[in-house]
Amino acid sequence: MVTKQAVTTTTYQWVPEQYTWQEMVAKPVTAKQAVTTTTMQWAPEAYSWQEMVTKPVTAKQAVTTTTMQWATEAYSYPVSRAVTTTVQRPVTRIVCVPTQVAVSVPVTRKVCVPVCSIDRCGCPVVTYRTECIRTYETVNKTVMQNQTVTQMANVPVTNYVTEQATGTRQVCKPVTTTNMVDVTTYTSQAVTRTGTRQVCKPVTTTNMVDVTTYTTEAVTETIQVPVAAPVAAHYATAGCGTCADVCAPTCNDDGKKGCKLFGRMKGLFGGRSKSSCGCN
Repeated sequence: MVTKQAVTTTTYQWVPEQYTWQEMVAKPVTAKQAVTTTTMQWAPEAYSWQEMVTKPVTAKQAVTTTTMQWATEAYSYPVSRAVTTTVQRPVTRIVCVPTQVAVSVPVTRKVCVPVCSIDRCGCPVVTYRTECIRTYETVNKTVMQNQTVTQMANVPVTNYVTEQATGTRQVCKPVTTTNMVDVTTYTSQAVTRTGTRQVCKPVTTTNMVDVTTYTTEAVTETIQVPVAAPVAAHYATAGCGTCADVCAPTCNDDGKKGCKLFGRMKGLFGGRSKSSCGCN
């Protein structure tokens, strides 16, 4: 016998709930406001400047000039004069002296030389023939030989003596003269001049224009958002569909983290520790 008993449990499900909050909203406000603007405009302007002006000034001034002029001047100069004197000096010369010298002289003579022959009868026959014989004989010969002879002789010697001579010559010399002449010099002085020029200056103008500003106001807005609220349900014999509907917002893909609390309660009261959808 199995007795079934109704068990009331409390679970959470998402239901809509209203709440309010305040936020600052910017709203445009248009008002008149003075706006100052600055623009650049061309305007004539007087100005002055200084410039250096050169002016000629004529005055008497001593001017020294130098010119070249010919003039006669005396001067001395060295002169070399030749002086000849006679002195005794050894003089060496070469003279020819006859000398007897023995020399070999070739001499050619004709002599008769016997020649032996055999006639037809077989008897010896002596004949003579003439031959020239050349011999050398020693003879005395007088020849002239060079000999060096040194003798003392009077030799003229010329020496040069330097003497100072004087004379005149024309030379060109500088002559300095001083004269008073009119000399024009130039001096510079500052002169102030005035004029006008176009310059770009800032011009400030004030105009009234519409300026939009933004202010913030507190605005209350009400929206509906789902919140979790407890509801009573009986899960003694409920299937996996109810567990999945309740745990869908919090369960991961494995369906274990969100349904852990409800699976334990179901196991305690329904006699099952694990649902068929995988919640425990």
